[in-house]
Amino acid sequence: MSSGKNLASKESDSQFSFADMRLRVGDRIQLQLPVSCGDERAFVKVIGHLDNVSFLVGAPLVLGNRPSLRENDKVVVRVFSNQKAFAFDCYVKRVNSAPFAYMHLSFPEKIQGSVVRKDPRIKSRIIASVKIAGSANPDEKFSVLITNLSAAGALVTTNRPLFEKNQKLLMSFQIKLHHIESLMMVSAVIRNISEDERSDPDAPVSISHGLQFVDVEPNNTMLLHSLIYQQMIEQPHTVV
Repeated sequence: MSSGKNLASKESDSQFSFADMRLRVGDRIQLQLPVSCGDERAFVKVIGHLDNVSFLVGAPLVLGNRPSLRENDKVVVRVFSNQKAFAFDCYVKRVNSAPFAYMHLSFPEKIQGSVVRKDPRIKSRIIASVKIAGSANPDEKFSVLITNLSAAGALVTTNRPLFEKNQKLLMSFQIKLHHIESLMMVSAVIRNISEDERSDPDAPVSISHGLQFVDVEPNNTMLLHSLIYQQMIEQPHTVV
């Protein structure tokens, strides 16, 4: 995946300096490793930098193992900082094991970045189970598709009218964060409903529902934020 073409949002991509990222020692960033290492992604900590000379980071771990990185291997670095998503290419200059495992990377020549909104929203295709809060039949459940998601709410679609504006729902769905699956259970209120336009009159009906999450448990809020930021870094083209 190229760092120069995949950072996307409603605002056009811009060029940034290293200082614009406001990276601090200890900050976590993501490395996309070369194909020789399986094209894996790993999070590492920032150790420091010397302008126009070197960028120092911890050596990555993938499933508990140190990938075999060599001099001149290309890595793609992705950073989320200060409401911006950044990406840039670096080359491995040296891998050291003492006094701890760390790497010298080439100082980035070109840093691409995009501003994201206050409550970033990402495209998704997550099947969720929904039931109407306070329904006379509390066991009645419906399947919906979450087509985009933020920590504050979601857009879900159905193929027939099921809900009404201002109705309160109980929704459950699975998310996958750093290879670990978690079951999310949240309360939500329907804030708007609209029928999507169809270019083909014979195409299935698609009805969109804008949901606002309410009374979300702090742990679920943290998981949602982490999921959003992870996808923003790994798949910036999916930011809505």
